Amino acid sequence: KCFLYREVFFAPHTHQKIPPTMAEDGLNDYERLRQENIRRNQEKLAPLRRKADELSAAIRLAKPKRPYQAKPKPKAPTGPVRSSGRARGVAPDNLPPDLRSTRLSPSLASSILGAPPPEGAKVRAAGDFDAGRDMVLMPAHARKVMPCCIVSMRVLPLADRTVVAAGDKMGNIGYWEADGVSEDAGGADGVFRYWPHKGPVLAIVAHQAAPHKV
Repeated sequence: KCFLYREVFFAPHTHQKIPPTMAEDGLNDYERLRQENIRRNQEKLAPLRRKADELSAAIRLAKPKRPYQAKPKPKAPTGPVRSSGRARGVAPDNLPPDLRSTRLSPSLASSILGAPPPEGAKVRAAGDFDAGRDMVLMPAHARKVMPCCIVSMRVLPLADRTVVAAGDKMGNIGYWEADGVSEDAGGADGVFRYWPHKGPVLAIVAHQAAPHKV
């Protein structure tokens, strides 16, 4: 432990403290010691500051500068520049005239219904059609193409007849000629079955160019 002792002089009768003597520069001992410490610290930091400045200058010189890159000029188009009329804001000149909405009048409907049929077309009177008779599925019209569950079906693209091909989960393929005339009330005519596969027939594909290839 350090203790600072200050001399105190007492007068014979006043008993008052006498301040310490001041030097010629106007500083006491404490302020003179403080100034001395500041000067020594400045002397120690001066070499460090010089080294820091030298290192910063070396880093600044070693840092490469980015070369200036000129922007390439756009290439001139070699062919004709194509742009749509919509992008240029030009209205098309081949539009048909504005069509007005026409309401179907009774006279127009009568003229359409009373028009003669085309040559070779079968004419059927309105009274010949009976929905309750013609749209009922008769047992003679039903065909059991496969004996079990059908998993795939395709209408073959034939021009002279309508043939339906169906496949089941057992590997059977059945063909039904839908335009054939029924000869049996059970509906067994026009149906042919084959067993070319041992697994399920998941899809049936017919070639458009050669419809007989299935």
